[in-house]
Amino acid sequence: MDSLTTRRRLVAIAAASVFAFTAGAGGIARIASADAKSAKPVVSLAATPVAPTATPPVEKIATKPETTAEATVASRPPVLVATSEKGRLVVINTTTGKTERVLVTYPASNTSCEGLGESLSLTPDSKTVYFERMIKSDSECDKSIWSVAVTGGMPKKIVNGLTPRVSQDGTKLSYFNLKKAEGEGSDYSNIGDLRVRNLTTGAETIVATNVSCACGGQAFASWAPDGKQIAVQGTNCGCGGAPYEELRIYDAAKKDSFKAVPLPKTISDKAAWAYPTYTPDGYLFVLEIPKFNISAESFKAMGTPRILVVNPTTGSIANTITSGFEDRYYSSTSVDNSGKHLLYLSNGNLMVSDQFKRPTQLATGLIGASW
Repeated sequence: MDSLTTRRRLVAIAAASVFAFTAGAGGIARIASADAKSAKPVVSLAATPVAPTATPPVEKIATKPETTAEATVASRPPVLVATSEKGRLVVINTTTGKTERVLVTYPASNTSCEGLGESLSLTPDSKTVYFERMIKSDSECDKSIWSVAVTGGMPKKIVNGLTPRVSQDGTKLSYFNLKKAEGEGSDYSNIGDLRVRNLTTGAETIVATNVSCACGGQAFASWAPDGKQIAVQGTNCGCGGAPYEELRIYDAAKKDSFKAVPLPKTISDKAAWAYPTYTPDGYLFVLEIPKFNISAESFKAMGTPRILVVNPTTGSIANTITSGFEDRYYSSTSVDNSGKHLLYLSNGNLMVSDQFKRPTQLATGLIGASW
């Protein structure tokens, strides 16, 4: 399938212009299995990365085993939100994987423009979730960012755009805006800039220009713990080359000021690091996937994909969480506030790694998740 289809995987909905709200438990089941061929022991990152202009830290790891499996599960954050393939924004129990609340429902239909997106962002206090919505408006596709309380209520439109990310202090929102495509019958494309919006005043600044393109799929971003930098996985705007551009660290206070994350010589030249998410100590949780497109041929050329924790300053691999399978679509990374619990999606299955242990499957039928 083409990269835009696989990257976005938006849930289709009925051709309605209003939200439908429901409450109560859902049917997302927990399956105790692992999406891995191998895994590292439980580790804790001892060194904290510094700014790209400074001296790189020394890479060290220290083993800190948990006494029981239950201890790691019990320490998971209390709130986990997700968008399902059925068109629902839900709150999931972090222990059982079952749906606790349905916040927004968008019934499925054959309309490709309408639905909920894969990108979600939970505020640091776990009280509000920002999410994507698409709806057909006249001849155009309205792509916008909304927010809703985790306890439920009426969603509020924030701004037109995609991929919301709330800063660590909860005061700012980064997102990719959309530009109007040229030509007769054209629609809003994914071509756009990375912007930062003050959630109190609504004032905005542009951090990165032309980093998200329709032909390459949607870009992805993550705030550094200090709020001064943003990790950005852009997409190629040439529509003839690799959809995933180099992983970059942008200065959040300047326009188009960045340093590329150097890739180790040991990784394939056909691989890219995508879906970057900062850990509290300044490392990046990334997915190693094919650079060119998501297909069986690309995976075969690249080799086995990996789920990694890397140093954004040096590009060195601090930890390999697991090696994946070559027939899976990986997306939607998230790290909790403690830095001890990581999640990602594998073909719609929610995988969780506690204390850097081998990932296990918590839920299925999802297109996005965050805690």
